[in-house]
Amino acid sequence: TRLQEEHERCLIYLDASTKKLLIQTTEAQLLERHIPAILDKGFSVLMDGNRIEDLQRMHSLFSRVNALESLKQALSSYIRRTGQGIVMDEEKDKDMVQSLLEFKAALDTTWEESFAKNEAFGNTIKDAFEHLINLRQ
Repeated sequence: TRLQEEHERCLIYLDASTKKLLIQTTEAQLLERHIPAILDKGFSVLMDGNRIEDLQRMHSLFSRVNALESLKQALSSYIRRTGQGIVMDEEKDKDMVQSLLEFKAALDTTWEESFAKNEAFGNTIKDAFEHLINLRQ
């Protein structure tokens, strides 16, 4: 990866004391400033495709630049948007409960495997799901 290349370049050409600052600068330039675009263009695709490993990489990278809050917000929006499609589709009322259970099971798997059972992400899923349950009341 580019981050690994920059790390190796730092070891070869630069004094070790500059390593930390250079890594932070590289991460900021390659990742941090692109977070909104990454989430807008890729997060839903990864969730829809159940791309566990890619979501795990995203979580890992976002944690390096203190962007987990943005990732949690994207997760909440995704759950609310996708779940609303399930809950509000009156033509599929008889399948709604089963669809919600399947959706929740997929979210639980994603939480366990991609988000390392991070409590904050678990709470985000719980809160967004509670919102869905209350939509039709």
